[in-house]
Amino acid sequence: MLSLKLSGSLLITALVSMTAIGSAQAGESSSLKMSFSDRKVSVSPESRTSKPQPKKNVARTVQRDDRQTGWYWGTVRGANFPNMAATDANKTTRNWSGNNALGSLIDLSNINAFAGYKSSNFRLEGEVAYATNTMTRNANQPVNDGAPKKCDATTFAAILNGYYDIETGGQIKPFVGAGVGFASTNLKGEGKDWGSASGLTYQLKAGVGYALSDRQDIYLQYKYVNAPATYVINNTANSTDFSYGSVEFGTKFSF
Repeated sequence: MLSLKLSGSLLITALVSMTAIGSAQAGESSSLKMSFSDRKVSVSPESRTSKPQPKKNVARTVQRDDRQTGWYWGTVRGANFPNMAATDANKTTRNWSGNNALGSLIDLSNINAFAGYKSSNFRLEGEVAYATNTMTRNANQPVNDGAPKKCDATTFAAILNGYYDIETGGQIKPFVGAGVGFASTNLKGEGKDWGSASGLTYQLKAGVGYALSDRQDIYLQYKYVNAPATYVINNTANSTDFSYGSVEFGTKFSF
């Protein structure tokens, strides 16, 4: 009888334990399901994969801006085509013209240096010019009136120039310009001084430039210069008109 009671008690205890364990497992399973069903997976913006952005060519833009605005300097040399006419009180005119254009290109008898500032299509520059023009008296002139058959005109000038660059959207850029300044011209020939004069000078220019890079240009231009000059013969100063054209090749560097 006692053994029967003990067996029943053990059976009830076992059933209760199994029920409790089953309930616990069910609760854990439900909790686990809740945790997986409620969990939201989010991806932060930093972890998202984005397409690489193209690099901006900042350096190239800066260089182009430098070409549009900034300081520059350069040199130029050329071949000269001078003319001079001297008229005395008797209205007699003596004429000389140049015959050594190629020589003036080779022997550095026409060489200039300049520096300026460019803003958009406009340029303002200062130029220092040196030119020696060799001239021969015209064939239809008398040769026995004491005037020299050959005459050299040496001119030094300081000129302020203004330019307008014609934009083409490419490396080739035409331009026009004009300048005014101060010049001094000395005339010599056949071992004598034939007069000197100083005063106002002006010049006109037109040409075309070519950009080798963002910092260097080369150009070809034609220049007309009217400079002061005085021809003196028999101690009398003649009314003198002196000018020269020049085909020039130059190089310009931007800072």
